[in-house]
Amino acid sequence: MTILRLAHLDAEGLVMDGAVRSLRDQFVTHNWSELLYKGLYFSPEREFIENSLIFAQRRVVCNYRSR
Repeated sequence: MTILRLAHLDAEGLVMDGAVRSLRDQFVTHNWSELLYKGLYFSPEREFIENSLIFAQRRVVCNYRSR
C-alpha cells in the first residue's frame, strides 16, 4: 500500500462514518471488482456502485505535501 493510500485511509477515518466505511469495504469494493472482471463496466449496476462511492467520498478532501 502506498503512502498516499494510507494517508487517504487516515483522512477517511476522521470524516467518514464507521458504518459507511464498513459497508463500502464489505459490499462495494468486492462488487466493483467483480463487475469489472466480468466486463460490465457500462452496466447500470456499475454506475450505481460508482455513485455510491462518490457519495461516500464527498467529505474526504485532503491536501498532501511531501518533502
